[in-house]
Amino acid sequence: MKNFYIFLFRVKFIKGKQLPLEFENIKAEELLIKAIQEKPDVGTKEDYSWHIGNIQLLDDKCGSFAIGRKSVTSLSHFDIETKNFIDSLSETSPYTIVYFNSSIGLLGIKRNYQLAPKESVVAKRIRELLSSTDIVRRSLTYVEVGAIKDPMSFINKLRSAYSIKKFTVTFGGPNPFDADEHFHKPMSIYLQEAEGKEGKTTIDGENLNSEPLAKMARSAASTGNNATARLKISSDERITSVSMRDNPAKVVVPKEMTAENINLKLSDGYNKVRNNDR
Repeated sequence: MKNFYIFLFRVKFIKGKQLPLEFENIKAEELLIKAIQEKPDVGTKEDYSWHIGNIQLLDDKCGSFAIGRKSVTSLSHFDIETKNFIDSLSETSPYTIVYFNSSIGLLGIKRNYQLAPKESVVAKRIRELLSSTDIVRRSLTYVEVGAIKDPMSFINKLRSAYSIKKFTVTFGGPNPFDADEHFHKPMSIYLQEAEGKEGKTTIDGENLNSEPLAKMARSAASTGNNATARLKISSDERITSVSMRDNPAKVVVPKEMTAENINLKLSDGYNKVRNNDR
């Protein structure tokens, strides 16, 4: 039985300070479902466009959809009857499946190299497609789609370092689910009040305590943000930089697994990022 990879992303619908009256009480999970159901499409050229389709709802929170790229290319072939080589136009539409859990803003993008070399490219197109929908534009909402990182390699480096000299964490707009209560949530609200899109905070010291940093790294990883550190691996080593940026979280899924079980497995993968310790 063959397996395939699904990469974890976080989608956030950031509401403005002043919302149209009809959208004052709408929840982020409702915005996600309604935006997907519009089946948006965006195109850069007449013969090149991205689309959402094949929507399947498992319940009022979870489901899947297809995202793909339609393009028209010129292909050459040999006509056996005329004995001539002929150029003709042909449409190609590679696509992949995206699983979602709107209750926590979780997206799982199935790998397909024919569609894009990296899942981050697909995530960027998802953000553009959702941003183009009527409900997002009318509600004056800003859409973010960020990769969930696997923080353990980064955290292990923090814990095993001889000394940590600097730690930086990024933050985006308010995350209504489970961001760190003491930093990420208040800083995100501050960012929203200032009408900003992204921020970061850095702390310095001779030897920072790794445990609070590990907790912050988990919060950053699970909310689609990033963390970096400047540290010394040993007393006689130079100061080096480490980052979570290039370590996306993913799950391995058997080819025959049902959509219901895939969504459960993705939620387990997310919980491992957010809550597992050591």
